[in-house]
Amino acid sequence: MLREDGARLIPGLKDSASYKAGERMQQLMMQPSPEAFMQLGHDFAQMAEAEPAAALDLATALSVLGFTGPALAIFGDALDNVDAWRAGALETTRPHIGYETALLFIGETIQLRMNPEFPQLCTRLGLSRYWRDTNAWPDCVAEAPYDFKAACGAP
Repeated sequence: MLREDGARLIPGLKDSASYKAGERMQQLMMQPSPEAFMQLGHDFAQMAEAEPAAALDLATALSVLGFTGPALAIFGDALDNVDAWRAGALETTRPHIGYETALLFIGETIQLRMNPEFPQLCTRLGLSRYWRDTNAWPDCVAEAPYDFKAACGAP
């Protein structure tokens, strides 16, 4: 119902990768199969490449589904192409500043933070330096199955 309302109220939303990804995830949940699940990760990576404005949403969706490696790759690619994903988004769905890193720390993306490569992304974003300098570490320090502080360069 909400998806239909959004498509009706926001011109162009139905053609966006984020909207299509939501439909694909819903279809997968209604008819799950190992093949469809694996194909979804591949398809989302292609969608992010074709429509950079959807990269953050697609990477978040992948991380929620447990595809942390491809999700980290998409987040990394998005960092290399910030203007494309910011400028290419529909005005009504354009990411705002807080959105850029908040997705990394929401409850649904816990699997992303459990990936030992996650601190590399944090370092690229400048978060690791901030945490080291202020000694104000995120909650994932206690959650991670690896030494998160050491991975962020803390002594």
